[in-house]
Amino acid sequence: MSFLDTQFRFRSLLAAQIAGAALAFLFSAEFASAAQTGQLELIVVDKESGTQIPCRVHLVGPKNQPRRVDGTTFYHDHFAMPGPLTMKLPLGNYSFVMERGLEYLDRQGYFTINQFAEDSKTVDLTRFANLADEGWYSGDLDVRRPLNQIELLMQADDLHVAAVVSGKSSGEKPATAKKPASKEKSKDKEADKEKTTFVNFDSNRYYDASTLTIAEAGNEVVIHRLGDLTAKERPQGDRPFIEKIETIKKNNPKAWVDVTRPYWLDMPTLVALGLADSIQVANGNIGREKVNPSEGGGRARNKTRFPDPWGNAQYSQDIYFKLLECGLKIPLSAGSMSGEAPNPVGANRMYVYLQGGLDYERWWDAFQTGQVFVTNGPLMRLTVQGVPPGQTFLIPKGKTSEFEIGMTLSTRKKIDYLDVIQNGKIVVSIKFAEYAKSGKLPPLKCDDRGWFALRVVAEDPKTYPFALSAPYYVRTDEEPRISKSAAQYFVDWTEERIAQLSKEAEANKKTLEYQNRAKAFWQDLVKKSNAE
Repeated sequence: MSFLDTQFRFRSLLAAQIAGAALAFLFSAEFASAAQTGQLELIVVDKESGTQIPCRVHLVGPKNQPRRVDGTTFYHDHFAMPGPLTMKLPLGNYSFVMERGLEYLDRQGYFTINQFAEDSKTVDLTRFANLADEGWYSGDLDVRRPLNQIELLMQADDLHVAAVVSGKSSGEKPATAKKPASKEKSKDKEADKEKTTFVNFDSNRYYDASTLTIAEAGNEVVIHRLGDLTAKERPQGDRPFIEKIETIKKNNPKAWVDVTRPYWLDMPTLVALGLADSIQVANGNIGREKVNPSEGGGRARNKTRFPDPWGNAQYSQDIYFKLLECGLKIPLSAGSMSGEAPNPVGANRMYVYLQGGLDYERWWDAFQTGQVFVTNGPLMRLTVQGVPPGQTFLIPKGKTSEFEIGMTLSTRKKIDYLDVIQNGKIVVSIKFAEYAKSGKLPPLKCDDRGWFALRVVAEDPKTYPFALSAPYYVRTDEEPRISKSAAQYFVDWTEERIAQLSKEAEANKKTLEYQNRAKAFWQDLVKKSNAE
C-alpha cells in the first residue's frame, strides 16, 4: 500500500485525518532517515578454499573516527565479524583494514556510502603461512575480554590457545563458560567443574577461563590452570602480594604463574622464590599502533640506554636476557592484555612447537621445555641442529663447536634486520636484504657454556614488530654459565626494593622476609658466578 493510498483512506474522518497526519510524519521521518544512510553487505572468504571465515575489521568513518557496527563486538578501534555482515552506515567515505591473526595478508580499502546505497561485496583474505601445519600452535596468555565473546575473537584472529583473565586479585571466583548441553548429569563432579572454566571448540582451539590476576602497585601476575578454586584456595584480599601467589602455588600443583612485565618491582623476588614460571617479553605494553613508554610503577628504565619510542620493549628483553645470564631456565611468553590494553586478541602471541597435533596439556608441557617463540608480527620457525628452541647442547670443554641455524621466516611487514644474541650480547646483526641473498645465517661458534637466541625485527615507524625465540642452552658440564654482573644486577634490584619497603608503614615482616630471602638467592649466584 502506498503512502498516498494510506492518506486517502483516512481523509473522510477528522480522527482519521489526525492519524493520517501522524502516519505521514512518521513515514516522512523514516524516509528522510533512510536517505541519510546506506547499506553494505560484507562477506569474507579464504582466498584458497573460498570458504567464509571470521576476521577482524578496523573501520574508519567520515569523521576519521573508528566506526561501530551494530551487532558486532566492538573494542577500541575494531570489531570481529563472524560471517556475512550487513552494515547500515551514514553517508560518507570510509576506509577499512581487515586482518585475521598474523598468518593472513591484511586487506585495506575504501568505499563510499551514497543515498539509497545497497550493495554486497565479497573480500578474500590470503593465508601466506600455516604454522599449525608445521607443528607451531599460537597462544595468548593475557586475554581480558568478556567470556561470551571469546570463541568469536579467537576465530577472528586465528588463535589456538587463550587464557581468559576473569578473576581478580581480591580472590573472586573465575567466570565460568556455559556448560555443553547434556541429557545426563555427569557422575564425575571434578569433570563437571573443569567444563565450567575450560572449553575446546573448532576441534583444536582451547580457552581456559580460570585465570586470575594478582596485582598491586608496580606488580602483577596472571595465574593459569586453576580450574575452580575452592574458597580455601582463593587468596585473601588482605594478604601481601607474594604471599597470595605462594598460597595458590602450594594449593594448586598445576598453577602456572606468568609475570606480565619483566620490570615489575618484585619480579626478581618471584624468580628467586621459585614462584615465576614464565615472563611476558611480548606484553600488553607493546601495542598494534605504538609502544606504551611507561613502566607503570615498575622499575624504571634508563632512557639514555633504552630511548623512546621502543625503549620499553627493548628494556623488557634486556631484563629477560639478564635472567638467562644467571643460568636460569625461564620460558618467555606473550600476552595481548586485550580488554585493558588497546590490542586485539592475539596481537602479541606465542607459538609453541609440538608434534602430533594440538593437545592442550602437551602444549603446556612443550611451553615449559622452551619450545616457543614470541611475536607481534614476524613468523620465525627456528631450528638448530634440526631441533626447536629450548634444547641443551653438550660440547667438549676447551674446543670450539659450530651450530647451523635453520630458519623459515614469513611476514606481512618488511623485515629490517636479524640478530643472533649469545650470552646477552649481539654476536651477529645482519640486514634482511643481506640475509636474503643466501637465506642463511653464518654458523654460530661456541667454545664455552652459555645460551643463544634469535631475534627478528620488522620495519614500522609506529610500533616495534619483532619475533624472539626462546634460548638454546650450551653446556660443557653440568654447571650453567652464571654471569657475575647479571646476578649483581638483581642483588642491587632487591636491595632497592627492601629499602623502599622499609620506608612504607604498611610493609609487614613477612614481605621483608621474602625480599631478604631473594637477596640471599642472588648473592649466592654472585658467589657461584663463573663468568663476568
